[in-house]
Amino acid sequence: MAAPTVTITSSAAALAGVQFATITFVLDQESSDFLDGDAVAVNGTLTEFAAQNGTTYTAKFTPTQDFEGLGEVTVAAAVFTNGLAEANLAGELSPKITIDTLKPTVAITASSASLTRGQTST
Repeated sequence: MAAPTVTITSSAAALAGVQFATITFVLDQESSDFLDGDAVAVNGTLTEFAAQNGTTYTAKFTPTQDFEGLGEVTVAAAVFTNGLAEANLAGELSPKITIDTLKPTVAITASSASLTRGQTST
């Protein structure tokens, strides 16, 4: 039998504000030792890791706040095994999640640096 693989998918391609995504991990072979610590998130966190069955797992990805860029989820090689104790190959979320949780900003400018009574600025 070949080394087990993991396919990682996301319920969302892009996240903003306080949104989150459900990450699904599908193993091509059953494993009894695929654990929440086997998956690593970059520019976000993974919580609520749950086994759906022997080959499908889910977790909640919450993006880093005040950040703009890409969110990643990976599983390194040799962190879980199949029934024959063969170590897994590495897997990564593709495509990565686009994140924009930057807080909005407002820029105020005036046509005059100083005003006297009765004057206005635009």
